[in-house]
Amino acid sequence: RISVVSNGHVPSWMDLSNPRMRVIHQDAIALDEQERFTFNTNSIEQNLWRIPSLSHQFIQFNDDYFVMRDCPPSTFFNEHGGPVLLYENGVVNGGMKQVKKFLKDGGKVWVAGVFHTHALIQTLVPRDKRLFWKYIKHAPFTYCKSYLQALQTRAFPGVYHRAARHNRFRNHLDVLTPFIHHAFAFGSPDIL
Repeated sequence: RISVVSNGHVPSWMDLSNPRMRVIHQDAIALDEQERFTFNTNSIEQNLWRIPSLSHQFIQFNDDYFVMRDCPPSTFFNEHGGPVLLYENGVVNGGMKQVKKFLKDGGKVWVAGVFHTHALIQTLVPRDKRLFWKYIKHAPFTYCKSYLQALQTRAFPGVYHRAARHNRFRNHLDVLTPFIHHAFAFGSPDIL
């Protein structure tokens, strides 16, 4: 089933009579009234697990992705059913010290969000289980619904809610879902 989460915009070419297609307003998956009316994709992505009848494992496409040919399951899942991750060459080498510098200087909001997320990962994943973190490619992401739920409700509830309620646009203190989800899935799944 394909679920399109948007702020109410539906492409004219989308066939809503198809029972496998549905449009969900982003406010319907927000935790509460304070999390609604956001333009911050990071805040929206952290609530994807709230989509009714969502599969345990699902693939998330952003609105700037195009599928130009058939994609077999191996495009997204490895032979064990785990996600296929695509990385950039650059290594995430920063934390809250760099976030504070970016806050002071302004700019580099996305990179600061990566460093903020990296700092959160460092607080929960034991040092011996940390992977060599690289930047994740801007590509479709495979997620586990229960991991997203646990990260938001058990691991970092205050951080997630503060970011979603106060960051209507991208912010230095955002939590970047692909980075944190994959870090826990591979680094320390037993934590959640």
